[in-house]
Amino acid sequence: MKLTQITKVYHNKNNVIHALKDINLMIPNYGITYIIGPSGCGKTTLLNIISGKDTDYEGQVENCGLVECVEQNLNLIENMSVLDNLLLVNNDPKKIIDMLKHFELNDFMDSKVKKLSVGQKKRIQIIRSLLVDCDYLICDEPTSALDYENSHLVMELLKEVSLKKGVIIVTHELALLDEYTGHVIHMGKGIIEDSNYDYQDEPRILKKDISLHHIKEHFSMIIKTIQTRYVSLLVKILSILLIGCFVFVGVSLFPSLDQMIHQNGKWQTHDNLIITQSRDHQMSSKTGDLYDDQDIQIVKDNINGVIGYQFGWQAAQVNFNSVFYPEMYIDDIREAISTMKPEDQNKDFYQTCLSILENDVKLYESESGQSFPKDIPLYMDYRNIETFQDGEYGFVLDLVHFSDYGFKVQFYQLFKGCQIDLLAGRMTENNREVVISQNLALELYKAKHLDSMEQLIGTEEVLNMNSPGLSEEFKIVGIAYAQNKDDYMIFLQEGTMEDLLSDHHITNKDKVKYLYVSFISDVQEDETAIAENINQTLNSNKSEFVVYTDSILADEQATENHQTLYFYLLVGGGLFALTVIYILILFFDRKRYRKETYIYKHYGYQPFIIYGIIIGLSLLTAFALQMIFSTILYNLMNTIAAQFGYPLLSSHSLLSYLLTSFITATLIIIIEGVYYYATCTSKHS
Repeated sequence: MKLTQITKVYHNKNNVIHALKDINLMIPNYGITYIIGPSGCGKTTLLNIISGKDTDYEGQVENCGLVECVEQNLNLIENMSVLDNLLLVNNDPKKIIDMLKHFELNDFMDSKVKKLSVGQKKRIQIIRSLLVDCDYLICDEPTSALDYENSHLVMELLKEVSLKKGVIIVTHELALLDEYTGHVIHMGKGIIEDSNYDYQDEPRILKKDISLHHIKEHFSMIIKTIQTRYVSLLVKILSILLIGCFVFVGVSLFPSLDQMIHQNGKWQTHDNLIITQSRDHQMSSKTGDLYDDQDIQIVKDNINGVIGYQFGWQAAQVNFNSVFYPEMYIDDIREAISTMKPEDQNKDFYQTCLSILENDVKLYESESGQSFPKDIPLYMDYRNIETFQDGEYGFVLDLVHFSDYGFKVQFYQLFKGCQIDLLAGRMTENNREVVISQNLALELYKAKHLDSMEQLIGTEEVLNMNSPGLSEEFKIVGIAYAQNKDDYMIFLQEGTMEDLLSDHHITNKDKVKYLYVSFISDVQEDETAIAENINQTLNSNKSEFVVYTDSILADEQATENHQTLYFYLLVGGGLFALTVIYILILFFDRKRYRKETYIYKHYGYQPFIIYGIIIGLSLLTAFALQMIFSTILYNLMNTIAAQFGYPLLSSHSLLSYLLTSFITATLIIIIEGVYYYATCTSKHS
């Protein structure tokens, strides 16, 4: 080997360092060549140039052939067995066993390298280098960490090897030079100070680089690598699985997120609910107007953007025992009393009603001095008089429960032809069908232990109105995106509740007046403008229509919508945290990864193929687990979505999983690719 005018310069922030200056050197093809000198004189730099590790230098290296290194650092795959480490470079088990016996290590053949002592590891590394059929063998402090006996064992073997190839030894143990003679090169500060060898050497045919291994050998190495790193691989697979879960949430929810924010978000805060309240903000029937079917029809016919309505007071918020009152005049009441059933005349309820009527009439006549007018309406509840059907309670819609599970609901009646966004199913086609909000659907789905919420479509559920006998069955035909964190909602066709109450309680529903009416606006429309139009059209004197969030009933804190922020924090934050964890796994494994990458490349393997296939298998395993547990994942995502007020996943489609797999795989491949590039471009240490 011939080195001509070799110069190596290091640059740092402050100055230029000449590690080697015009080195001219001849290294024989056979025998031992010692390189000695003080620390920092450039020995390691020279070795790196000879071995081919360092190519950034000036000058020329000729006839270097195939160079193998016994490095001072223990470059062994720690979790592999001794035999597997040696099979990296030689597929002849007999030769390997002979070498192990020669170094008295045959009993450790199946042991993992990490369980050996430093001296034993050193001998394994020397054996591996000796198994390589090279032209030059470089040994950097080959006897360090070895006892006297093993030091001489190694030197005897190197002496034997030097008969067939050039052996270059860097050492500080000068006693070796006397016992094992050879060519000695003395180095000073970046220069050759002395060389005692007069170069005369026999030429020979030099070998090329170590040949690349076949695909079959790569797969064998892949299996061994998986076996040695199964713990970290399992952690990676779990991380990929969790990352895939968060990506799945984003993939499944993002398409409907914009729709939910701009449209169904109004259902969350009741922004699309336009309610009536007294102008003096006093919750009393004496200070508010009363409304009827005709008023609702006027709004329906004249106000664009109104899609439905509610009627009645919300009894939990204002202290009214009834949601509707019959509008009756004095003659109507007297007629009703005169036809009272004899068996009911002694009941306290009716006595109370009569007392109220008599007192009101007497008070009016005593104060005015005239008979009670026949054209003044009286709003009293005579629900068990013959004019009305039987019932024992003085309230009807104080509480409305949907299904036998007792979910308290708010009912919304939609005008025919009006649509709301549906998660599943269809809109109602008659007054025996109902659409339910997604949070109610979720509760029913959990209570019934169903496999999916879609199974609710077509089922019959009971609407109970807290009065004996007042219950009806309705068929669920749709699930709405709409929901409110405080309410379970049901959507019916217009007139359904009026007919239901009329069938059970009132013979003449034309005399019913509503104490409270709420109109539902289209979420695409301006609800404030709609409220103003309703006020102008109905021209109410004592009441006004306002958007719920502007009313005295609204709690400002409760109406703030933070769902978008929650979504991004949950999905984005979770995905970011898991990605950081994955990167940290790689970071803490970097030394082993860098060492193994160097060993694979040095001995003819392609790390890109090995790691690429392992990453691919990890991704496939994670995706397979995700598919296997798809139902559990689907239900979990629905629960999380409902908790944060988001549209639930209508189905766990193949397209969602394919897109999830693609995004997750792309993210992992980018991370691993950058990590692999950083490893391959960094200097081996």
